[in-house]
Amino acid sequence: MGFNKRWISKELILKTDENQLAKLFNADALMFDDIWSSKFYGLYRDGLTKDTVIKLLFNQNELKG
Repeated sequence: MGFNKRWISKELILKTDENQLAKLFNADALMFDDIWSSKFYGLYRDGLTKDTVIKLLFNQNELKG
């Protein structure tokens, strides 16, 4: 039996269809390349849709300047 780990990045999340995100996040360990993808996973895991999370994160970045 193997140990599944997956590297997750902002670019990978943006190019993955929403119906495939559950499959993407289905691993024994997730390694996040950036803070954005880590925040995305937390919000997505809480039940928000991909589009909603992306809008929230992009709006948050715009407010920071």
